[in-house]
Parts: sequence; C-alpha cells; structure tokens
Amino acid sequence: VAVATKAAYRHQGWMRRLLTKALGDMYADGLPFTFLMPADEAIYTPFDFRLMGNDDEESLADLTPDELAEDYDLFVEKDEAYQKRHIDWPEWESTPMMVRLVDMARFVASIGAEKPQSLVLCVVDPILPENDGVFCWSFTEEGSSLTRSDAEPELVISIADLGSFLFGMLGAEELPGIREAEVRKLMQVRVVNGVYLNELV
Repeated sequence: VAVATKAAYRHQGWMRRLLTKALGDMYADGLPFTFLMPADEAIYTPFDFRLMGNDDEESLADLTPDELAEDYDLFVEKDEAYQKRHIDWPEWESTPMMVRLVDMARFVASIGAEKPQSLVLCVVDPILPENDGVFCWSFTEEGSSLTRSDAEPELVISIADLGSFLFGMLGAEELPGIREAEVRKLMQVRVVNGVYLNELV
C-alpha cells in the first residue's frame, strides 16, 4: 500500500526493482500468493497483479473467522498480530484489491478436481523463474501438484491469467487461446470459491 517514487527518481526502474525483489523474497519465504491495494491498477498490471472479484461489504468487517469460513475459502484472519499493526479508520470504505500468485506450486497444493486428471501447461512468468516453464499439473480430489515436464504443453498461460482462474475471476472458457478439450479439464478444477480481503490503512 502507498508505494511512491520521488519525482527526480521516476522512470529509472526503481519500482520494478522493488517489486521484483519483494516477489522474490516472498517466494523464498514460501508464500503462495500476495495481494495489494492499488492506487492505480495500471501500475501493477505489468507485474501480473490482477483485480480480484472481492466481496467487500461493511457487514462482513465484524464477522469472526468461523463465520467468514462458512461462505469464503479465502479471507484475512485478523488475529492479534494483525490488530497490532491495524490503524483505526473513522469510517468503513470499500477497498479494491489486486492479487498475484507467488509460489504457484504451493498454491495449487490445495486445489483439487472433481476427478483425478492431469494437464500439461506452459506458464509464462517473466518475474519469478520458478513459476516459468512447462509443468505437468496432476490432480486428485483433495489437491494437485506441479512437476516440470518436457512434454508438449496443452495450454500456454500467463501467471496472471492462471491466478485469475484459480481465484475464480476468470472461467475456464474465458482464458485466452484455450481449446475445448482444456476447457473441459479446467471446468473440473475446484478453484477458490469466495474471496474476502479488506484492509483499512
């Protein structure tokens, strides 16, 4: 939140270096994804962040984690550590969020499918080389795994579009360049159902 560059230092790549370093550090720490509150969506789109389909209503802000878990697969647990850094805001406001996959293999470990299957995909990630390349994506009902592969990819996808699919923002049929056979496979995947990420800063 609130990243800025002094005017004299703009257009020299400092923001790119900062975000690239931060994403690399998050990968090293084993974080499956990250999110941010954009001042301008266009700043973060080149880094493969995408706006989320995020439920953000004032009535949700006071719900407990158990209550949120009834309807949301993904939400911020506002525990003691969160409360320590939280700043009270005089009034509630909606907070648009952008999300990006960081450790894609770690993220998909909890993404299962309706039946066992596999898909060979080529993921394009210009920032995190660990996510870039051809992978065999193998599913069980409980989860999935990614292993590097030399096979011919059935689908080429950007890390941004893969994140948009996994977070339920893009349906399988909406992915660029996808064929009918791959749509059928991806429609079996249990993506994140319900996202509630709100931050007050």
